[in-house]
Amino acid sequence: MAKKQRRKKNRTDRSETLQKLLIVNAALGAVKIILEIIKILSE
Repeated sequence: MAKKQRRKKNRTDRSETLQKLLIVNAALGAVKIILEIIKILSE
């Protein structure tokens, strides 16, 4: 088994965390849109 955690902070690690943040941000945006649609439909 290879170790997942690396001590060195490379640019690849930084870009990976940025990608994760973008994915989380997109997911939150989608959830917000879905909730707004549900609110509009329920009225």
